[in-house]
Amino acid sequence: MNNHFKDSRYHLARAAEHAKWGVMTEVERAKSRVRTMAGREPEPDHLQRVRAAVAAREEVATARAREVLEEARSIVSGSRDRSNEREQST
Repeated sequence: MNNHFKDSRYHLARAAEHAKWGVMTEVERAKSRVRTMAGREPEPDHLQRVRAAVAAREEVATARAREVLEEARSIVSGSRDRSNEREQST
């Protein structure tokens, strides 16, 4: 009985391999048709590259400005707290 299960498993694995091969063949055909219809994607021109670089630097500058602003706020609030403590103690 065990041999029947081994044989069944073998044939099932072979069927799965053949099914995978068939699907991959069909997918390759479809991919090649789509690629020929769509053509190559154009390379970004100089202006697009410059815009992308500026946008990236803008994000970095914005993040840095936020950090500096938070730092300044914490310094100002700290000095306010100390001056309030001095006023209350006098």
